[in-house]
Amino acid sequence: MTCTIEERLASLIKTIEGLTKCAHEQNVKLSKLTNKMDNMIEIRSIQAPLKLSKIQDEEFQGSEENVVDSISPRMRNLMSESYQF
Repeated sequence: MTCTIEERLASLIKTIEGLTKCAHEQNVKLSKLTNKMDNMIEIRSIQAPLKLSKIQDEEFQGSEENVVDSISPRMRNLMSESYQF
């Protein structure tokens, strides 16, 4: 099956729009999580000021992997759709 340039361009535009929307949604989620973490840290620092560094280490340990794991499948799906001409 051959596709015209217009069909390929339309497919790429659709993929870019999907990735843009996905990136925006992930940015909103990250902002909400960051605010939530900041609030939790502030509350805990008021309750136990001497234990703040330990709390920060526990809360942030592994958080980057979780964010990447939640973003990657959707991004991969959108990107694979763009290459199915």
